[in-house]
Amino acid sequence: MNKKQASILTVIQHALRQNQRIFFGMSLVFVLITGYFLWNLKEIQRKNVEIRNVVYQLEVDNLNEQNSVFKLCLATDPEVRSEYSTMCDTYDIEIQNHLKTLRQHMPKGKRR
Repeated sequence: MNKKQASILTVIQHALRQNQRIFFGMSLVFVLITGYFLWNLKEIQRKNVEIRNVVYQLEVDNLNEQNSVFKLCLATDPEVRSEYSTMCDTYDIEIQNHLKTLRQHMPKGKRR
């Protein structure tokens, strides 16, 4: 092997090592970015499940409050009316708590 071929071979080997470093660096960056987005996706899914649970409980309490109001309107006995009035107040407080929880999960610009 002459001197010119050895010099070209050295340059090619140097370029190959440099390309390998670049490849490994880019692979590491890709893995880090993918991991970050997967972590965010997991957090979004967790919040989605929490919101669905709160909405479900909100719907249940809303139906219970509607039922209590209906029964309150139909009741004639003052003691029974007082009981249904207390139930309405209790469900109303629960609904307000659910709405507060939902507001906490909303993005900061969308809160009212």
